[in-house]
Amino acid sequence: SRRRHTRYISVTGVQTCALPISATIAKSRQDRRFTIKSDRLETLDFGATFAATCPDLALEELVFEPKRSAMGEWDPDQLASSLVDLQAKHRVPVRLAFPTVIRAWDEPLLKRWFQVAANHGIRAYEVGNVGALELLSQWQLPSSDLTSDFTLYSLNSAASRELRRLGIGRV
Repeated sequence: SRRRHTRYISVTGVQTCALPISATIAKSRQDRRFTIKSDRLETLDFGATFAATCPDLALEELVFEPKRSAMGEWDPDQLASSLVDLQAKHRVPVRLAFPTVIRAWDEPLLKRWFQVAANHGIRAYEVGNVGALELLSQWQLPSSDLTSDFTLYSLNSAASRELRRLGIGRV
């Protein structure tokens, strides 16, 4: 399970990033990659800035997961521009994460955010449930770069093959 190999760092009580803690010591910097996931842009920026000071860590990507509590506060164009700026500043790709639970009343705003982000060139997605795959199709978003977090895991090789068939490249 990925949970066994991942450490979560908590800042002000919010899970903000995950670092690999595998018992196997990687031989090179490229073998020690990690992802920072947060619902706050400033946390992604801080984490990426910190990662740049650690020669033994290779930041693979930044994952932004919009939360309902902030949905009404953000303008989709400003948010997408901020994510693109973050990507350029740290020279690392940005991925948008679908919330694991998406309520019907959240869908219209999420759809607008994801479509605006795609128009700004952010077309990598993390899904937390297979229902998000249907939303990608309904919203006519490209689904060629998909990953999942720990909420969508496979228990055996048959399940892993099915996730790959659905287009999910990494769980």
